[in-house]
Amino acid sequence: MPGDFPGSPGSDPSIMGGALRDAAWILRREWARVIGFSILVVTPLEAGIAWLQQHAPGKPYSPLAIAFSILVPWLLQGVAVALCVGGLAWSIDRRLHGERTSLADLILHAFRRWPTMVCVELVASGALLGGLVLLVVPGLVAISRWLVAPQVAAIEGGGVRDALARSGYLTKGRRWLALGVFALELIAYYSGYYAISLPLQAIIGPAFLEPVPIALNRYLFSPLYGALMMGLSVVFYTVFFLRLVAARGSRGEITAEVFD
Repeated sequence: MPGDFPGSPGSDPSIMGGALRDAAWILRREWARVIGFSILVVTPLEAGIAWLQQHAPGKPYSPLAIAFSILVPWLLQGVAVALCVGGLAWSIDRRLHGERTSLADLILHAFRRWPTMVCVELVASGALLGGLVLLVVPGLVAISRWLVAPQVAAIEGGGVRDALARSGYLTKGRRWLALGVFALELIAYYSGYYAISLPLQAIIGPAFLEPVPIALNRYLFSPLYGALMMGLSVVFYTVFFLRLVAARGSRGEITAEVFD
């Protein structure tokens, strides 16, 4: 494991620096599992979401179509994210603590924690979505407070309220840092996407807008890219969470209310 992993002699006090090093260490050793499991779980659901959005009920841009296009992806992505985080975050935590887990163990843990993980994901992402739709500030507050709630639920266990309260406790005093991590994820996602798609459009030219390339992009490339980025984000959020634990206090400690 990394020589400066939280709890080891000479641990690096830098949360971001340490998290980046831990993420690189994990990806060098566990990249196949991280990417493979993410593709297995996320790609089919992302393709299904793309299909449903193309077949939304009601007229295009009608209130019904808009609501469908927002709510259905929110629900289905919550299912996929819950399964990914529930398995991968726990497996990454075990690996960093010197314990190797089998793929069967990862899948079993993912399904064992899945009901709680779905609730945590839907509450956290719902608060984010509602906050950003109604007012930007509440959405940003939800992000900064509950950024690592899925990791808490996956690794430390407990219920939905415990996960939200624990996340709020860990990020308290570091809310700007949490927002920075979220912004970094968005920048990485869209930078990578356009770094790949724009050169392809330039090479293929007008044929890129033909039905077959559009379908391949919508149902294959975009879901695969989403799965890849999901795996990478789970790795970074997990090591970021572990660095917060090392900086803030012992595991399972909760000294804040959910809505403090």
